[in-house]
Amino acid sequence: MTQPATCTYLTGSLQRGVLRQLHEQYTALSTQRFHQSSRRRHSEWPFPHSHLIRKTAASANAQHAPADQGAPETVAHTFHECHRSSQVWDWVLRKWGEATGETKVRSTDGVAVIFGDRSLTWLDESEQAEWAGLEEPFAVVHKTTQHVLLQERNRDAAPHAKPRRTSTDLCQKIQDVVNRLARERWRQARLRQPHDQGQAMIVFRKRWEAPGIAVISADQKDVTVVLFMRKEVRERWRRGQSGAGRYRNQQHAPPLQVPPQTISIFSDGSAVPRKIGHPMPPAGYGVVAVQGASLETAEHSRGAAVFEMCGSVIPGGVANATVRTTTNNVAELVAFTRGLTWAAYHPLAQQQPGIAHPVCMRYDSVYAAMIATGVWRAKKHKEMAAAARQAWATLMKRTRGRLWLKHVKGHSGHTWNDVADRLAEQGRRGAQRYTAR
Repeated sequence: MTQPATCTYLTGSLQRGVLRQLHEQYTALSTQRFHQSSRRRHSEWPFPHSHLIRKTAASANAQHAPADQGAPETVAHTFHECHRSSQVWDWVLRKWGEATGETKVRSTDGVAVIFGDRSLTWLDESEQAEWAGLEEPFAVVHKTTQHVLLQERNRDAAPHAKPRRTSTDLCQKIQDVVNRLARERWRQARLRQPHDQGQAMIVFRKRWEAPGIAVISADQKDVTVVLFMRKEVRERWRRGQSGAGRYRNQQHAPPLQVPPQTISIFSDGSAVPRKIGHPMPPAGYGVVAVQGASLETAEHSRGAAVFEMCGSVIPGGVANATVRTTTNNVAELVAFTRGLTWAAYHPLAQQQPGIAHPVCMRYDSVYAAMIATGVWRAKKHKEMAAAARQAWATLMKRTRGRLWLKHVKGHSGHTWNDVADRLAEQGRRGAQRYTAR
């Protein structure tokens, strides 16, 4: 790679002062930002401390590079705009997007690069719920990258500095440091196992292993970060994993052959988009339970309906005590929860007293399924999300772990998904149904 030009460096004390002021102002600004719309674009977001980010060394008693060449140093330049830093961030965030699917965070986004704040790229509550749960691994990657860039800045600014290292060298260093940090976190989690019944290990698996960022060895003694590997190498590591089905959206994938008594539950929600200043719109849910379906034949299109239900979603009602507002996501979550509760307790879903038939939840709302299973972190509708997680845990226990998820594309002509969709529409219009077929 081509070597970037030398930079003009701030004195250490001045740099620390600028960073401290940036942190204080950003903290205050972050409090304001949470009251703004999540759809606001970066260019619209107020940035009153930009004069600090772009404060140049020339106006701040700076030290100069040899021969007084190169760009004047600012916080933004050191960590973001410098040619070498930009190349490093390009690589880090590209790898992050490839491994996790969060591709909207770009190296051109100064807020994400300098402060590690990805929330302005989340356009709605579904994206917020999906990506907020990756905060810990992203924070480790982000802070490691900044630390490496700062170390290299200090190395280059030292008297009699050695030749500047390339962005490739820095990327390798970032990879090594993140690996060491992940291994240390896993080691600490294992040490706490006798005291917390393995809870810290479960949290690590959820945050690092389930999203496919790291792979834990079969003997559980070591962990390897696969985030920065080439795609084909990363996939080989994942396939070799003992629990390869534990990826974030595949943690509850059904087996290739499901038991013949498996009940497939199709759920759907319906709500009219809410307009600002208007009352909450009507919403409804629909659920159809199908028995005799097969995962291998036309996406569960065979089988016969054994139960149908639909109803209105009314905030604060007797049947919706955990609902505070009506949106399509809330309606989908209510429908998914109703299906789980029916399968846990209705006599038609019981194999024997206290033991339910195996269940495969067929969902078209990724939001509802991921929130109910705890894969995503709810940032809104938290009471409803907690009720959904409780219903999932209850059915998981009553099915003896034979509870699975499989996505079905909405409005794709699928027989039973269309039935659930029609029931949800009926529920939105006020119909109530709770009947066996």
